[in-house]
Amino acid sequence: MIHKDYILHLVSWYPSKEDEFDGDFIQRHIRCIPARQVVVHAQQYTSNEHDRTQYQNEKTSIDEYVQYYKKTLKIFNPIWQVYHLIQLCQEVIKKEGKPKVIHVHVALYAGFVGLWLSRKLNVPLVMTEHSTLYTGKETSIKSSIKRRVGRLVLNSADIILPVSKQLDRELIYRGFNSNKSKVVHNVVSSLFFETPTKRITDHVSFIHVSSLNEEQKNISGMIEAFEEFQGHNIPFHWTLVGNYNIMTTKNRLENSILNESNYSLVGPLSQESLAELLSHQDVFVLFSNYESFSVVVAEAMAAGLPVITSRCGGITEEIDDDIGIQIEKGNISSLTKALVDMSQHHSEYDKNYIRGYAESRYSTKAVGEELRLIYQGLQ
Repeated sequence: MIHKDYILHLVSWYPSKEDEFDGDFIQRHIRCIPARQVVVHAQQYTSNEHDRTQYQNEKTSIDEYVQYYKKTLKIFNPIWQVYHLIQLCQEVIKKEGKPKVIHVHVALYAGFVGLWLSRKLNVPLVMTEHSTLYTGKETSIKSSIKRRVGRLVLNSADIILPVSKQLDRELIYRGFNSNKSKVVHNVVSSLFFETPTKRITDHVSFIHVSSLNEEQKNISGMIEAFEEFQGHNIPFHWTLVGNYNIMTTKNRLENSILNESNYSLVGPLSQESLAELLSHQDVFVLFSNYESFSVVVAEAMAAGLPVITSRCGGITEEIDDDIGIQIEKGNISSLTKALVDMSQHHSEYDKNYIRGYAESRYSTKAVGEELRLIYQGLQ
């Protein structure tokens, strides 16, 4: 079979008509690569109809093949995802020819198909891992089994690309092949680097952006810290932006002692709208229990914002005194103290330095060049 000049991406998570935010960071990762990209994705859908689509995404210029299949019991979803990916890959290879490289994004469960196809076609296999599955303690038999399966799949790749140093260490600790591993960070859209700062108010503005998932993001802990901070009588406003769990968070805020004028809750935002919103803020706050990367911290840094973050993995370990304040995860009094300190000193941080730091690590140009060299070394 003749090699064609394209990279075949098999994705476990990806934006779709079911969820436009799911795996959007993977889409940005793929978009930054200076070569022709073909993406294959299988997504369960609430509609009863099976729907196979192929198109070139007008926003990204990526050729995307997507198979939507009927939503079924959660336990059977991995089987259906793998089955439909295999069917779709066979169609893509027949039409597009043999790719130069197969790149899997998140081993479970597209990694099974990537491994099969790589061996069948004798094509190099790259796997990027984003999942928080490998961070923290094993909390169930299910997560333990998934980690073991993930290790089997990842160790079969020619090279493994964890998105942070912390995730890399977690993978090695759990028995992954360190000789195959190279950290390649997630990508931040150029929008965040290019949008100028527009701060004009006399109060300090804090912002938090996430899925608002309580178990991971510790929303209740942040609320408690802001309740204590409110007692210091420092004029402030806290904006929370979330793609999910809006009503649950709304109830938590309304049941707190926070003044309604001191906070606002915002639903899903486009990249353009989020970049604009960040340009009006002073400080980004993250109080997570665990992270594998934390794209929102990188986006805040790209906007020039100093950050307060718990030590929870991902790029939070990169935060030094020139970028912000690190605190222990779960320590509410430390978060309150950091809020007070930052409210008094946020203007002393060098926004251009923070932006430059982020640009050298998370920009499209920086990450795209890293991936180009990796692909080049495999051929």
